[in-house]
Amino acid sequence: MATLHMVKSQLLPISSKDNVALTKFRISIANVLLVFYLIPPLSVCYFIINTLITDFEGSTATHCRVFNVLPSMSSVAKSQQVVWKLVTWQHFPARLLLIWLYSRYYCNRLNRGARKLSYVALYLLLQESISTVALAQWAHINGSVRIHIITVLSMWLSGCGYLAISFICYKQQRYEPLKPHEQLSYRLKRNLLCVYFCTIVSMWSWYLLHTQLCLPLVYSVFALCEYIVTLTNMLYLCTCYLDFYTLYLCHGQYGYILTEF
Repeated sequence: MATLHMVKSQLLPISSKDNVALTKFRISIANVLLVFYLIPPLSVCYFIINTLITDFEGSTATHCRVFNVLPSMSSVAKSQQVVWKLVTWQHFPARLLLIWLYSRYYCNRLNRGARKLSYVALYLLLQESISTVALAQWAHINGSVRIHIITVLSMWLSGCGYLAISFICYKQQRYEPLKPHEQLSYRLKRNLLCVYFCTIVSMWSWYLLHTQLCLPLVYSVFALCEYIVTLTNMLYLCTCYLDFYTLYLCHGQYGYILTEF
């Protein structure tokens, strides 16, 4: 009886039918998310390598006309636009699913004040997701065109805002102590956040150095920083696997429900 009460108390507030007896059929939400969220970082690594192999000269050329060995993310997206668009559009529903899951997650674990802050984080995640799709659609446009600049700035700023605010929300959870998988999620988020913001400061410093002095290889260092920033952002989102580690989609008497074990 105590076990049944414990299971019921952990159900997400999906509907009044959540306390029905569960069948043996269940799907791990964490595993589903992990599959969806590992695709983008793996794809980015493949796109970078493929661009270097198939379009080295075109992708590394800049207005400075100096020697470079790495293409920027914009050049990679332009060179691999067809498959880049495919991966981006396929990933977009997973972003919407994650926003919905985190809205439930924050509702269960944050007080009213922190919950309002979480809405800002989720809005920024939605804005970043839309900006990512827009950038994939307009990857063929030159980087100096206004629509390209606006899209890139929207993606970077919303990404920075989401990572910072979501980490603050994670630290303000109501219950203690954190479970082992939650402790691991916290450590990974903290480390990735430090790498992200340290690299993004360095990245724009190298970009200004490139535009002002046009030195060889400087743009390549900027591109390398872009890779690190992009991948740390994606890996930060991959920590959703740990946040929803105990969440399952189950089939009960009245249909499908979400529950934690």
